[in-house]
Amino acid sequence: MDRPDIARLTKAKQDIRVIESALNLYKLDKFNYPTTEEGLEILQPKYLDRLPKDPWGNVYLYLSPDERSKDGDGMNADLGNWDTD
Repeated sequence: MDRPDIARLTKAKQDIRVIESALNLYKLDKFNYPTTEEGLEILQPKYLDRLPKDPWGNVYLYLSPDERSKDGDGMNADLGNWDTD
């Protein structure tokens, strides 16, 4: 893995942590996480000023906790908040 890949992966993990914090604040206020249909957009502007794009220029996808899945391998694997340690 070269340095640009490492930098992009690090940035994605940081973004996911920020989104996770916003989701947790939302849950504290609403007593549940947003549905998949509501998506991350519901976090604006109260919990997130703006929705970041991932380092590859794509929007971050959100699945409510009961609808999580993981696809791909290696650098092509899905990255979730459970992978940011």
